[in-house]
Amino acid sequence: MRLIILFILFIFLFNSNANGQERYYLVGKTIANNNAVENVHVINLNTSVGTISSSIGLFRIPVKVGDTLLFSSLIHQKIKIGISEDILDEKKITIVLTPKVEALDEIKFTGLTGNLERDLQKKPADSIPELGWKYSVDDLNVTLNTDEDVNQTRVNAENFVNPIPGGGAAIGLPDKQLIRERRLKRTLKLKKDFPDLLIKEFGISYFTITLGIKEEDIPNFISFCEPKSLFEKYRSNNILEVIEILKKESAIYHEFKD
Repeated sequence: MRLIILFILFIFLFNSNANGQERYYLVGKTIANNNAVENVHVINLNTSVGTISSSIGLFRIPVKVGDTLLFSSLIHQKIKIGISEDILDEKKITIVLTPKVEALDEIKFTGLTGNLERDLQKKPADSIPELGWKYSVDDLNVTLNTDEDVNQTRVNAENFVNPIPGGGAAIGLPDKQLIRERRLKRTLKLKKDFPDLLIKEFGISYFTITLGIKEEDIPNFISFCEPKSLFEKYRSNNILEVIEILKKESAIYHEFKD
């Protein structure tokens, strides 16, 4: 019996520890003077995972209890927020930013009389050195050589297609680095065009009528849903999962946007 009790306690402690390590997506909004603030950098200092608030101030980032979030903006003061159990239970947060007040050093002018014409005569000499070349108006009338006047040489196309110098037909080996770069470029282009592809797939009326998203907010809403692997599921043709994500996230989106 004692061994059974110890085993149950071990399982309980293990599950508690596992649950404590689990991270959840925290949804938030950054505002200042009751207005949404975009381009705010949000960084989880415990995991070094970061994101940026959208044009309507929304952001989403994975957190757990004990994590610390840093909110940084060029024109606002930095803020650090510790993730508590209350915040995690709500799974949402509103961050109020304070604008920075930059004080300029005092500048004193001496020797001025108050007469603008007289003071201008006392201006210091120009400290910028003159250029090392000069031109005249006549230089603008000089006729430049055309392409036909340039001595062009024939390009040896073999140098571009034959990897083995010295002649002879050969088949070049594939450049793995080049292949990876091209694949990455295609993926990045697909991600860039993803909102347009999704709108074309479902139609504007699906977003505006079914989900209640304003037409001008559709790209922002799709970006808001992307952390839920929306792009990957769409690319894998899991349309039903994409629809389910859009439905669930639209409720959260409306709650924060309003």
